[in-house]
Amino acid sequence: MALSYPGGRVRQLLEDLTSPLGDGRTFFVTPVSYARSGAFMNSVSGKGPGYVFTTLSDAFAACEDGRGDVIQLLPGDYQLGSELSLSKSSVTLRGFGSNKTFIKSTGSGTGSTLIKVTAASCTIEGIGFRPKATAATTGVLHNAGIRVNFDVQHTTIKDCSFTIGDEPDDDGRTAGVSILAGASFTTIDNCYFGGMLFTSIHMYTYADTELAYVTIKDCRIGGTNANITHGKGGLTSAVTVAGTISGLSISGCMFVPIEDAAALSLDDTSSSYEGCSIVNNHFCVDTFNATEVDVDTAFVMAGNTTLAGMATAIPA
Repeated sequence: MALSYPGGRVRQLLEDLTSPLGDGRTFFVTPVSYARSGAFMNSVSGKGPGYVFTTLSDAFAACEDGRGDVIQLLPGDYQLGSELSLSKSSVTLRGFGSNKTFIKSTGSGTGSTLIKVTAASCTIEGIGFRPKATAATTGVLHNAGIRVNFDVQHTTIKDCSFTIGDEPDDDGRTAGVSILAGASFTTIDNCYFGGMLFTSIHMYTYADTELAYVTIKDCRIGGTNANITHGKGGLTSAVTVAGTISGLSISGCMFVPIEDAAALSLDDTSSSYEGCSIVNNHFCVDTFNATEVDVDTAFVMAGNTTLAGMATAIPA
């Protein structure tokens, strides 16, 4: 026998949409702006494909820390004039694919980013990031598509793409992903980096800090200055870099340096490296040399290939 529901179908729908969905809730966001009116429409915004948020910031605000919420971005372009912080733990930011859902920068401030992860156990997947290049400023971090902030743990970035969001500038400083000192257990999986200015993936430490257990796997990585860098590769020369990188693993990636770019720049003389490995990657360069691959002798190197054949030793 069918149950009657006080208040009718509208009340039932409202309670269904506002009740917890498992361990977390799913909030939908569209890049299309439209006016919604009435208490009912406002109360269910973001809680279904037909009741969507129209800004990323509103969806971020709706999440609760540690609940396991999902922000589902519908296909289209999302324009950000300034960085947006993912500040609630255990949140997943998910697009419909890096060729369908795009987050783009309209701002021009050096050191800004699109998404800054400031909470633990967050996942970002299926999104195309288009950070905007800006001129270098002494002592200031470059722009980035995603920045994993200081001391943040367990960040996963997968199935994303990173390319420049405007015309390249020789003086521009832009990274796909930046990982800052104290962060640990950061995974970058199956991502594409194309023609980034300065660096595709940058790791930053300073004196008495450590960046631990960064895993970069199954990515296609290209850059104008360098593909993966530590310290000097992603900052101006006025910034002093030191500290330790431990447990860095790079595997199954294809490196495509552009012009005189370095595939890897992981040999900062004021820093130390412990338990790091670079295995089973393909470098689309004719030879390994100091210009194209510069890594510290502490790295384990094995099973890497180049156009010239196998290279299992540490490059000269």
